[in-house]
Amino acid sequence: MKPLTTAQLKAIATRWLKNNDTLTKTTASATKSMDEIQKQVANDLSTVKKRNEFCMFMTYQFKIDKKVNSNLQTCINKPNTQRYILKVAKDKPLTQKMSIRTPSKELLSPNHKLDGKAIITQAGIDKGKGVYACFKWDIPKPKKATGTTATQKVVTDFDYTKEGFIALINSGKIKFAE
Repeated sequence: MKPLTTAQLKAIATRWLKNNDTLTKTTASATKSMDEIQKQVANDLSTVKKRNEFCMFMTYQFKIDKKVNSNLQTCINKPNTQRYILKVAKDKPLTQKMSIRTPSKELLSPNHKLDGKAIITQAGIDKGKGVYACFKWDIPKPKKATGTTATQKVVTDFDYTKEGFIALINSGKIKFAE
């Protein structure tokens, strides 16, 4: 990306600070719906160029006021905003997530892959310390509970003792597969 002019930088900062102000006011009152703000934020992140500009804004804004970064990241991370950004219908499940953040070791985990490939390397993390970037990854499918883990959940949720659970099994109230 070529260097931006002072006027371009000011326009970017003004746009995102306005989004933050609207977001702050909306959570305090109902003058503008959260859905409208989420659509606006998604629109402001709709192209690679806009996302790169936003990353640059977030990097500098972090040094000035971390609360602005937190507000905007919270909005971006909400499922509805993710749907608008990734263009996923409300009746369809989200299969990917997009995040504007600084790189960290967390992104090296198996849960942060896109099409089966790592989204960043250790070298990328080392190089990008303190610099915001856009990351997108596939949301892992939830693992199906095994009989043991499902049974453990029941025991935990209902505070069964070993004796109480055995008594319940022996009571004949539980029907078993044959």
